[in-house]
Amino acid sequence: MSESKAFANYSNTARQLQAGAGQQQAGRIMKDTLNDAANFEQQFLIGMAVHQKAKVGEQLTKFFKGSKTLQKATGLSEDDLSDIAGGDFSGITGKVANATSKKLQQGISALKDAKNAKNASDISSKAAQQLAKIKQNVSDRLGDAKNAANDAKDAAQSAANDADAEVTRLNGLSRGDGAAMRQTASNLRDTADAAQTDVDAAKDAASKISKTRPTGDADDDRLEPNPDYDDAANDVLDKQRIASGAAKSATEAENAASTQEGLEGQITTAGRASFKAAQTLASKTATAEGAEGDADTAAGEAGAATEGAEGADALAAGTAARLVKAGADADKLAEGALASSEFDPLGLIVAGIGALAATLIGRKIKTHEAVNVAPAVIQSSYSTTLGA
Repeated sequence: MSESKAFANYSNTARQLQAGAGQQQAGRIMKDTLNDAANFEQQFLIGMAVHQKAKVGEQLTKFFKGSKTLQKATGLSEDDLSDIAGGDFSGITGKVANATSKKLQQGISALKDAKNAKNASDISSKAAQQLAKIKQNVSDRLGDAKNAANDAKDAAQSAANDADAEVTRLNGLSRGDGAAMRQTASNLRDTADAAQTDVDAAKDAASKISKTRPTGDADDDRLEPNPDYDDAANDVLDKQRIASGAAKSATEAENAASTQEGLEGQITTAGRASFKAAQTLASKTATAEGAEGDADTAAGEAGAATEGAEGADALAAGTAARLVKAGADADKLAEGALASSEFDPLGLIVAGIGALAATLIGRKIKTHEAVNVAPAVIQSSYSTTLGA
């Protein structure tokens, strides 16, 4: 080969190498290819997701169509509910809003009324209980006062009975009028004093008479007893006996008069005590009667307050029961909505999970991938030069 031809071949080869190197430097050449296995798996999962979603719609349709309670609550027809289950909300949004708003307003109003009624009944019950407690405390205190008043009345009655018995006893010891007896004793004393005066006068007269006298014989100097003296002495003895008896009678009368006067003083004192005891008894009886009346009135009011508290408790319990019943009715309403249809909750859950899982897994599968189709990079260490 001549040198000119060799140079021409060398130059052409160099240009081709430089052109290829320029393309590689500009970027890789990529081609999109389909992964048949991944594409099959993705299509299978898509079909499963569509099937499970259809199952979810079928369960929702059964639930909506079979629930008479839901139809009644929303005011929508069976077809309207079927459209909702299928995802078509056109033409029924207003119906749902109006029906739901009305039902919610009614439900809120009913719950508010029930709550207010329960609060009011609880307040009334608490106030009634407090009133009953206060009334019962008042009744207890007045009952204690009644018992104390009755005890005081009984004590006063016993004291009055004792005082009357003492007056009766002293009157039984009385022997007459003390003043009259004192006058009698005074008269007897005067009589005794007069008799003693007679005794003294007789003694004086007897002392003036000689005990003896001369005999009647002139020749006889002897003395003989004087009969006048004996008569005077006997008179003194008789009068002394009379005076002693009168003095004794006067003394006895005076003692009796003193005893009677003392007895009358005791009777007077006992009578005053009896009168005072009677007054005390009257006062204690009046107090006991008043206390009994107050206690009976308070007991009646306490009983009425207790009955009122029991009635308030019963009303509160009834209000609470109605509130509980409303909750139970709501639960039954929800249970009825499920029980009255062919709705299968477990099937709905399983279908929903299957659809969600198939969708998520299918999204992550790559069916297309980029493949580099550019030629291999050729490293060139030489270039075209003139004269080479």
